[in-house]
Amino acid sequence: MARSGKPTIARDIKGHERIVRLFVERRDALNDLPEQYVVANDQYYANYKTHKKEGSKINKNVNQEYIPVVGGLVESSKVGRDEPDVFYKMLVKDTDEHSSAFHGNTHNISCEMLFVRTDKKQLYKRVFIVNMKVQREYYDLVHSIKKDELEADANTRLFVMANKSAMPHDFALKKIQQSVLRVSKKKYDYEQRKKIATPTWANHFRIKTIYNSAFKLNKRDGKNTWHVDHLFPLKYRGRDGSEGSGLHIHQNLEIKLAKDNLQKSNRSVG
Repeated sequence: MARSGKPTIARDIKGHERIVRLFVERRDALNDLPEQYVVANDQYYANYKTHKKEGSKINKNVNQEYIPVVGGLVESSKVGRDEPDVFYKMLVKDTDEHSSAFHGNTHNISCEMLFVRTDKKQLYKRVFIVNMKVQREYYDLVHSIKKDELEADANTRLFVMANKSAMPHDFALKKIQQSVLRVSKKKYDYEQRKKIATPTWANHFRIKTIYNSAFKLNKRDGKNTWHVDHLFPLKYRGRDGSEGSGLHIHQNLEIKLAKDNLQKSNRSVG
């Protein structure tokens, strides 16, 4: 692959300086990479006139990350490794200088990347983008306030605030995308246990309602004042020595004070 001469390097490459230097300066010397490193290729395409896109193979499950991000994490399967729950960090991305040029409104690019196995973890969260539709008269009032025009006097602001909940409105789903969240191993393992413990028939709306209620209580009383607790823990040991797993369903959830929840042991139930 023809190199651009300007590879993009992650900010933090501590401990990997030698391998990164070889990747940038002497790619042919990387035939026998240490086992924790891997080189992968990627391609993506965009037409800025038609808005047609063919996203990155590396980040195809993360909608808004159309271009692979240096320093970002990807699952092992994306770089050709079969290591469940293991992530790789991109240390360097080198773009093919012959494929990165714009042709009219089209951008077609290929690149070669160096990854290293990491202990860091990443979760994916679904984000729903919606448009709210309101009657024109309300829209004009809100729009004038947002633009801070002279018409947005104190009386107008008070009127909109007082009638906000009564405005006739409707929501239309625009798109669903994924956001990424870098988390600790403990948090990642907990979220994976919840995923495994959620049956197909679980009522996700009622589960979400409980977590939203806890969020509002914490907003009122202070961060981490309240926890959402599993009555039967996702992994527990009964007083008789038996072991089992509780389900992640709304019937098994309750909101309780954090201090009380932290005193509860997963080794006993009830």
